[in-house]
Amino acid sequence: MEYTRDGWSDPESWGRWTSGHHAELRLSLPYPFAGPALLTVEAGAYVNLNHPALWVRVVCGREPIGEWSVEVAEPVERPLTIPASAITAKAELLLTFYLENPASPAALGESDDQRLLGLRVRKVRLIPIGI
Repeated sequence: MEYTRDGWSDPESWGRWTSGHHAELRLSLPYPFAGPALLTVEAGAYVNLNHPALWVRVVCGREPIGEWSVEVAEPVERPLTIPASAITAKAELLLTFYLENPASPAALGESDDQRLLGLRVRKVRLIPIGI
């Protein structure tokens, strides 16, 4: 994902992990959207029997747009609507994923990996609604 900013691990063959308690994406818009948009994030989480769920809050700019409890490792589509007030007349969007409880594989006894893993993101799509 070429739009990643703070809070992402290095790319892997399937996508990227968030690393830490927040991760940012900066998405350039091909043109200013005149209304709301649909954000679809294809993501799973670093979860196991000792860490069964990841809690995520998503913010666009300063506007909260959704919350998730992610209980599966494999990526699935997670849609969120970004209201027009967060988009109109902007050339780019800043999305921040706040991760309440990321965990390291080392702390859970799975490996020596010390990274605080959260979301396992494979794909992000943003499309205008109502065009």
